[in-house]
Amino acid sequence: MAATLAAAAAPLASQPRVFGYCRARVVRPSWRIIARGALGIEVTGEDDGEDLSMEFANIHEGESRRRSCAADVVRVALHGQRTDGDDAIERCLKRLPLPDLQVPKSLLNLASPGSSSPSHALRSSLHPRKLRVPDVEDALVCGCELTPGPRRDGARRMRCRRANEYLAELFLLAGLHLEGPTRPNPLSRFDLFHAHLWTGETSCEGRVVPVVGLLMHAMEYPRADPSAGFELDLGRCHFQSSCAYDPAAMASRNLLWCATADEGWAEFCALDTSEGKALGERGLCVVPELHTTFEGDFGEVAGDVLYLHAPLDRRAREKVFAFPR
Repeated sequence: MAATLAAAAAPLASQPRVFGYCRARVVRPSWRIIARGALGIEVTGEDDGEDLSMEFANIHEGESRRRSCAADVVRVALHGQRTDGDDAIERCLKRLPLPDLQVPKSLLNLASPGSSSPSHALRSSLHPRKLRVPDVEDALVCGCELTPGPRRDGARRMRCRRANEYLAELFLLAGLHLEGPTRPNPLSRFDLFHAHLWTGETSCEGRVVPVVGLLMHAMEYPRADPSAGFELDLGRCHFQSSCAYDPAAMASRNLLWCATADEGWAEFCALDTSEGKALGERGLCVVPELHTTFEGDFGEVAGDVLYLHAPLDRRAREKVFAFPR
């Protein structure tokens, strides 16, 4: 499963930070970048300027293509289709139910034009109390830290209680959508436990509208299954995985929630990135073999949200943890 990591040479701020499958890093431009599998970048040998320039040009062309596709996905998700191309995108969106709660203003305000950055806006919206991140499903026994940074640094939660409730409800609704005979417990540390929070813009009737969104990645740590053609080593976090590899489920592993910051109009959908479908053909995935989308293609990343469902002694809103970038 060789995959070229399209963002390897992009600026640091736009580097993909995928929890399980790949963590791209900045490399020195005097070296040749070779993607080996989907889990890392091997650097070998010196490269001449002409070959490197061509490689960088291809990388940035792929990034531009992904961002254009992501922008169209958000626009169609929020405002419906207007062209034949939009209709093809709509067929890749499976609409999911939304929480009964109205989108909290504290979430919409993350896309406020007055903020210096989405990360700063998220940081300002968090409660000052630092929380201990619980160990779930024997993660630490396996040497697995689910947090985007060191677990010892702790985490925080939104100051607005309704925002925590809304985020938890989104994960619970996603779990109901994903649940099935082969996925009896999708809200586990092996399947769906995190989302990436971003802000951006979309167009509607000739005007620019600020948007806040969440990109959820499910099927994060499926167990290795040679019979299904999945033999990747995903590190310590997929030890003892209860998540069975399923190609169809992998093709729908990305879930997108987005809302207009001015009116709070929201939509929630699963993205079908199957081969031959519009999103796959337009190159939305940064790692196509694993159907991994990059949150930075949808907008500017504010941070990460974890929902750790396993603890039974906590209310749903108390299972939400936020990590500004």
